[in-house]
Amino acid sequence: MAPPKPGAASTITMTAYSLVGTGSNPTVTVQLSGTPSLGPINVLAGLFQLNTTAGTLYGFCVDLFHPIQVPTTYTVAPVAAAGDPTPGGAPVDFPLNTTQLQQINWLTLAAQAEAATLTAIRSAAYQLDVWEVAYGSAFSWSSTAASTITPELTAISNALSAANLSAMPIPIGLTAVDAQGLAIPRQSLVVGNPIPEPASLAVLGAGLLGLGFAARRRPTVC
Repeated sequence: MAPPKPGAASTITMTAYSLVGTGSNPTVTVQLSGTPSLGPINVLAGLFQLNTTAGTLYGFCVDLFHPIQVPTTYTVAPVAAAGDPTPGGAPVDFPLNTTQLQQINWLTLAAQAEAATLTAIRSAAYQLDVWEVAYGSAFSWSSTAASTITPELTAISNALSAANLSAMPIPIGLTAVDAQGLAIPRQSLVVGNPIPEPASLAVLGAGLLGLGFAARRRPTVC
């Protein structure tokens, strides 16, 4: 599936998902400070493999306000913001600038490239770095596995800081919609751009992330 052109949108349906990484996926306590605020809430952080009608892709959660639900239909379009863009109240958007978007795409593609060998701890570190880029100083986290997550997070952050992002495109976002194509309050996702074609997916052997839920609830998986 080729990524859409800016301003264009298609739809896919997520039918199943799983966390990527060997070992036990760590529980992470996350929260957002300021206005709006969130948490603290407990989530399972990591790269997700998502089975969709477009094939199996990789991706990350960019929305801390909703947990996973299947099946969910999504519009596919370039990412513009993190947070909760759904119409269940005033949008809780965190607009993302070009640099943030390029960094998130780099993290998603880098994690995808490592998918076959990722540990659950390193998978969680990639997700935490995505949230740190998206939410900045408003975001904080803690975990009983912090002593093993932190070195991985530091290594990933250092690699990101050293990366040349001048030609990096912005990532592809998934926004949950109803049968009429109207946005609904379920979790927003981000996948790498370019999205691999089916033949490439077979070689990479992999998946995406997905999340959603019909009501605002404290997520148990992110």
